[in-house]
Amino acid sequence: MHGTAVQDLPLSPAEAGYHVRARRSRLITPLGFDYLSFPRDSIQHEVAAAAAQWLVEAQRTPIRGIQLDPSGRIGIVANQVQYAQRQFAERLATPGLSAAAKAYTLVAALQAFADPAFPERLPIAEHYLAQLNALGDTVAIYRWLGEQALVQAYYLLGRSDDVVRHGVHAIEQLPTIPYQDRLIAVYPNGIHDLYIPTVDALTGQPGGQAKIDRLNTILRQEVKAPSAIVALDSEYLDHQRASENELSIYLRGSALLGTKGAPIVSNYWLNRPTRDSATVPVDDGRIHVLLFASYNCPGCITVSYTLQRLKRQFPDIEPIFVTNTDGFWGNRLVPVDTEIAQLNKVFLDHLHLTLPIAIWKATKATNVDGGYTPIDGGPNWRHYPYVSKPTVWVVDGRGIIRHLSVGSSPEAERQLGITIQFLRREAAARTHLSQ
Repeated sequence: MHGTAVQDLPLSPAEAGYHVRARRSRLITPLGFDYLSFPRDSIQHEVAAAAAQWLVEAQRTPIRGIQLDPSGRIGIVANQVQYAQRQFAERLATPGLSAAAKAYTLVAALQAFADPAFPERLPIAEHYLAQLNALGDTVAIYRWLGEQALVQAYYLLGRSDDVVRHGVHAIEQLPTIPYQDRLIAVYPNGIHDLYIPTVDALTGQPGGQAKIDRLNTILRQEVKAPSAIVALDSEYLDHQRASENELSIYLRGSALLGTKGAPIVSNYWLNRPTRDSATVPVDDGRIHVLLFASYNCPGCITVSYTLQRLKRQFPDIEPIFVTNTDGFWGNRLVPVDTEIAQLNKVFLDHLHLTLPIAIWKATKATNVDGGYTPIDGGPNWRHYPYVSKPTVWVVDGRGIIRHLSVGSSPEAERQLGITIQFLRREAAARTHLSQ
């Protein structure tokens, strides 16, 4: 380095962009799921000011070549939209630029403009997608990434028609993506960031189930590794299995999506005005988040706390923990009233759950060995299939089943929060259009 101090090195736009993203993340991440509701007059101003300062630093030396891309992205964050467009345009005008390099720049521009906090910029993102599509199938993976960015933006805005338009088109074009890139597209981010939002949007539309079935058929076929690819590297079979396993969870429950949800029926309740038998409708205008779980499942208890956090952030939703008696406690067969008393202690005294808990006191049948077990878990389990442990079904205010979530993880919690945002904004848009 010939004695040059590190701090004297020129700052590249890519480095400046890292600092801008880090600053934005530190301010927005603690706010939780409702990203669109963060204080524009404080946080957005601070992020834009920081981006403007870093852009000044980056411009101390000429910006050329691939550095034009991060320079444009910083410009957007700094609210210098025309500057950003000029940077992307200059990069795209580079003589001899390959189709892949052009696609990379177009995706960078599209992702930057596809910000749901600035819906007025979405037509610019759409324009970049049109340019991307014009490059043809040789850049198919970039087209997928562009559609995915727009799906995410429209989903957060509750714009179902636009989510469907881009999500369906992306999955229909999946066969044009080379298999090596197709795996990157589908698993795992494509499932969470494109397939699930698209299905959620379709479940609220007439004829949506038929379209979901068609998309599922495409996905099942396109995650299979061609024999020629496997012959080159058998590891592709592992990638195929991982994609199939992830997809199978959602495909098993997809037939219920878009159908009318049944009310929650229980003959014993906790955290309601009375513990008597009651039927709770799911079409009362509120979003219902239904957790089908058991007390002795650690992941289920984790998700119950997720639902309580969601209830604090979105007070207008109604989460319900749905379970049933088993006929035993530990290694002892016990009468149903004994088990109910134990469940009271677990849920209220030990776990301190505050969400409504629907416990079905199941009728028991004698086994051939003289013991007894529940005949079934009650009507709730018949109406809402148990896909995995735990299973969460989200029902919109009209009583339509819109979303399936399984497992317990930070990603599952984040997705539930985003789904609730989507359904609330979709309902608001529907109300606005009907007035």
